[in-house]
Amino acid sequence: MILLSLVGLAGLVTGCLMLRQTRWDV
Repeated sequence: MILLSLVGLAGLVTGCLMLRQTRWDV
């Protein structure tokens, strides 16, 4: 259960970082 939560949080953080990079690139 904890592992799944960590993976979910990591995915959200990665998504946010990717979105930020995309905005910066544009």
